[in-house]
Amino acid sequence: MITVLKKHGKKELHNNLFFRDLNELMQSNTKFRIFYDKYFKDSSDIQTVILYLKLYETLEIEYKQYNNNETVDEDLLIYAIKELMSNESTRKNILSSFDRYNQNKNNNNPNENKYLLDIISQIKTIMVQSQKLLEIK
Repeated sequence: MITVLKKHGKKELHNNLFFRDLNELMQSNTKFRIFYDKYFKDSSDIQTVILYLKLYETLEIEYKQYNNNETVDEDLLIYAIKELMSNESTRKNILSSFDRYNQNKNNNNPNENKYLLDIISQIKTIMVQSQKLLEIK
């Protein structure tokens, strides 16, 4: 019986890209597995991690477009994420945008990029505030 199940599993790994990628990620990527085991404990944690991943991706896209560059300044990216999420106003807006993004994904709404636009607006606000702080110092 197990031999038959393994045969079907092998067929899925061969034919299904998603299962192949999933298996590779969980089996061979130690950094991801450590991250997964540490931060994917329950549904609330998972939602939070997904939010941070989407925020990271959004900032990365904006940074590359703004600087016409493929290289991302990781320190600046992490600083922006921390500032956005530490500020009560921007955090609320990001969470609200993320909720709308999730609702739009579930409803196949063509306005799903509104999430990105909201976040980019928040990023620009933080950048302006940070620039003003630097000028004061």
